[in-house]
Amino acid sequence: MNRTILLLLLLLGTPLAAQGLQSGAALLAQQGRDFRAEYTVEVKDTAARLFHVTATFGNLRQRRLELALPVWTPGWFTIENYGKNVLRFGVKDGSGNRLPAPRVQPQTWSIDTRGKDRITVEFDYLANVVALNQAKITHEYAFFTGTQLFLEPVGHRDAQATVRIVVPAGWKIVSALEATSDSTVFRARDYDALVDAPTLLGSIQVVPFEVEGKPHLFAIAPAGGVAGDIQDYATKVAAVIRVQSALFGGLPYDKYIIFYLSHPAE
Repeated sequence: MNRTILLLLLLLGTPLAAQGLQSGAALLAQQGRDFRAEYTVEVKDTAARLFHVTATFGNLRQRRLELALPVWTPGWFTIENYGKNVLRFGVKDGSGNRLPAPRVQPQTWSIDTRGKDRITVEFDYLANVVALNQAKITHEYAFFTGTQLFLEPVGHRDAQATVRIVVPAGWKIVSALEATSDSTVFRARDYDALVDAPTLLGSIQVVPFEVEGKPHLFAIAPAGGVAGDIQDYATKVAAVIRVQSALFGGLPYDKYIIFYLSHPAE
């Protein structure tokens, strides 16, 4: 069974903040800029289909922090219970002391952060469904869309995030997240961008092409999974994109990735 997933990454303008206003909202905005969110996603076990996720939240200035997974994925508006796939959830403070983390809702955990500057959360995630709104690990590749793995620090939706990805030797990484000089580290300007950026890892084939000066990619898993001339496909897709650009007045994104996932029926 073959499944094709298309991703259009849009660049959204950042609203200008009102100037000259000193308010509680401005203070919260400053705290949001100071807040740190760092995630590590590791392909832990391909046989057991497990991701291992580590999330560190720093510069805490609050008595309690709630951490929540989304209940739906952008572009795929069905209610999902990603929390059911979360295993061995644990939280520690900056000194390594374990903290209670009660689950107050099906996808939300609440942590007492009084006197804590930083906490680290770790959990495993069972990735056994391939779809735009799901996560999947096979022996040859892994795919996730962000909504399954990245906890939202409630109240800090505007905070920037850094993501480090750890994969088996020889695996490639293709992500709609913002790239950095380190091929394993990515950035997101806020939480919405973080969870609206699918990522493909593995023994994959990457075919780049350019349209109107912007990078486009075919990311194919596993490598060689597409029959026919992939360069010919790229040429035809580029022609379609140029027509769309003419109709809509340009290409409103930084990069465009076409994910093509080929997998056996299970």
